[in-house]
Amino acid sequence: MCRDLTVPFSPSPAKIEFTIEPLDASLAPAVFSLEGLDAEGRRELANRRRMWEEGLPTAYVAIDLAGNPCYFQWALSGVHDEWVHEFFGGGFPRLAADELLLEGAWGLPAARGQRIMGEAMSRITEMGAGADHRRAITFVGVDNEPSLRGCRTAGFEVYIERHESWRLGRRQLRWAPPATPASS
Repeated sequence: MCRDLTVPFSPSPAKIEFTIEPLDASLAPAVFSLEGLDAEGRRELANRRRMWEEGLPTAYVAIDLAGNPCYFQWALSGVHDEWVHEFFGGGFPRLAADELLLEGAWGLPAARGQRIMGEAMSRITEMGAGADHRRAITFVGVDNEPSLRGCRTAGFEVYIERHESWRLGRRQLRWAPPATPASS
């Protein structure tokens, strides 16, 4: 999915108020808490914790007015392309210098249902984008309707699909225009 950063955008507001701050060591224990997560949630959060522990830069966290983390995500500039390519094993197209990749989105369970993702993702995109960025991109599984909805609320539209196949034990990726046009 992509968002044209040259066009102003205002997302629908979340149900609660929050601020956005860079993710730092003081917030990490609450952000990466496994409390209340099922096995799938623990696996997903462990993947994001690995991103944090590996030093993937520019993570941001939404914090409600009571000081609780609600949502977090990375905003990675094209200058981080080599790191992204190595860390994710080529799972994303190469980033151009004027692109911003939004990755690792996670809504903390206690804050789900508050429609935070759209507004938080939009604000994180704006915080991560420099004057030289023309578009932001993110990738979401076609079966992840809550995240697709959140991305649309943040101004993102489908622009490309990743097709994955395996041949002789090696993953092959192909990028193609979407099978169905993006709807507004």
